[in-house]
Amino acid sequence: MAKKRIKEKSQKEVIEESLKRMQKYLEQKGIASGRIDLERKTTIEIVGVAENGKERLIVPELKDKYGSDNIELDEDFQVLIPFISKGTVVINSNKVKNYEEYEIYDVTETKFSLKIKDYVKTGNIFALMLIIDVKSISKVAPVFSYSIESKNVQDFFINPYKNMVEINFTNYEQKAILEPLMADSHEYNITAIVCNVISIFRAMNYLKKKYEESNKPSLIYSNEFFRINNWNGKVTEISVGDVLINQKEDLLRELINKDNFSTVIPRKQTAFVLKELIKRNNINIFFAAVGFVYKSGLKILEEELKQISEKPNGNIEIIIGALQHFDAENPGSKIDRATVIKINEMIETLGIKVYTYQPSFYHGKYYYLQSANKAYVIVGSSNISSTAFNENYELDVIHTFTPKLNNNFINWFFQLRSESKKVTRLDVEKFKTTNWASEQDSFLHIDKSTLTVETVRNEINQLTDDDKKYRMNLWLEHNPTYVDKNVKVTALKNYIMFVYATNRLVVFESLISGNAYYIFRYDDLDILLEEISHMTKSEMILAEYSTKRGNHIHDREKLKRKIDKFFCSSVDI
Repeated sequence: MAKKRIKEKSQKEVIEESLKRMQKYLEQKGIASGRIDLERKTTIEIVGVAENGKERLIVPELKDKYGSDNIELDEDFQVLIPFISKGTVVINSNKVKNYEEYEIYDVTETKFSLKIKDYVKTGNIFALMLIIDVKSISKVAPVFSYSIESKNVQDFFINPYKNMVEINFTNYEQKAILEPLMADSHEYNITAIVCNVISIFRAMNYLKKKYEESNKPSLIYSNEFFRINNWNGKVTEISVGDVLINQKEDLLRELINKDNFSTVIPRKQTAFVLKELIKRNNINIFFAAVGFVYKSGLKILEEELKQISEKPNGNIEIIIGALQHFDAENPGSKIDRATVIKINEMIETLGIKVYTYQPSFYHGKYYYLQSANKAYVIVGSSNISSTAFNENYELDVIHTFTPKLNNNFINWFFQLRSESKKVTRLDVEKFKTTNWASEQDSFLHIDKSTLTVETVRNEINQLTDDDKKYRMNLWLEHNPTYVDKNVKVTALKNYIMFVYATNRLVVFESLISGNAYYIFRYDDLDILLEEISHMTKSEMILAEYSTKRGNHIHDREKLKRKIDKFFCSSVDI
């Protein structure tokens, strides 16, 4: 009698069968949840898929709908911990559905931990792929130091249940179980899952507040972005203000108690860190080297600097880039008279030593604080100004260490100081009678041979070339900070200069028909003008700061779109 032929299973069938058996075993052991059990509990299901068939990215969609700045500055969007402490995020794509079973635990005043179990459903398969444990996440953005531990199928199934697996699964079946995991980078999957889940938490927090403010709180259950099912309405409340206060205290404790500790200082907290370290840690040395100093910033630090100055061994030294030409007849426009008066006062009353580097403009930002047994160095982007401390989006990194006579951070400062010139007193009369709060104000160049907008408009209206007239009016529509007729650039005689300080953009335009316009980005307008002052037009086009040379265009709609692009920060031009 002929033997019945057994049909050989395909690789796909082996993978499906092996994963199903693994999943059933893990459910029996209480390690994994079943799909039906998850769907009976609280789920947050993302509605639909993206146009390309992949998963929807909710946060970019929110930014498109409500405005990127509105989202990024919104208090509730900064909250990372979800208002639903336990549930499953369901994410759809054309081929795969991911179930991210999560639970919040170890919640403190400032941090929380998050456990995620990542399940994949594709075809008839539903199986646990990853277990991720993220510890000590900050409740409110930005994200501080945290740790991630993860386990894959090898870690939570094959290794711990080795004897059972060897008896019940062939080597081929064991490899089949690992096959889906090997398809993508393990580390990338972990990072992508954590970031995606937390992004969804932030979107939920933002929309919850948004719907409540519009008197439509029920929309949080079902909206264009997600649906929440089987939720009892219990909310994890959080006070952003309280969290931020506690985060500040946590940061200070770490800075004071830890050695060789580095971290990014949270936004708008650099002045707080400087002031509190001086007050709490018996700081007697304060060194700073910054591009710009303003009265507004000095007043913020004044009380703490006074504390240092009153110590027998107190020492305060500041290197200021903006004083580069302090001893020239025209010291420039990078520092104002009110600040100069304040610097003189602090030299006299607090004994502050002031220097400036003259070979070129010093633009770095460095702070060094030291006590008898602790030192701190901050390197980043913050000048000594109220806008840097309280308004701008700055990036500053702080490092703590045990001080010694010879360390690289203090040696760097001493080297720069040795190449700098000491300022014993500033001639107040040389500086402009303004009262600037930050370096942004100095970009206004208010002493230039400026034209009023009305004057420029009158000159434009006298033009006989309608296309030229239209183009010139387009520049005025974007509200230049000022317009200057005295352009000290050899190749651009008879041009006028439109300066847009907010955009860091300068446009050279001519009232003469047929002449092109030239556009430059700048950090320091004086430096830009000096660099291009003797260039030919061809050389200017190739210059580092050059953005565009524009020729005559008859198509007005096309011209308007082209010019508008220069004032849209989100467009790469």
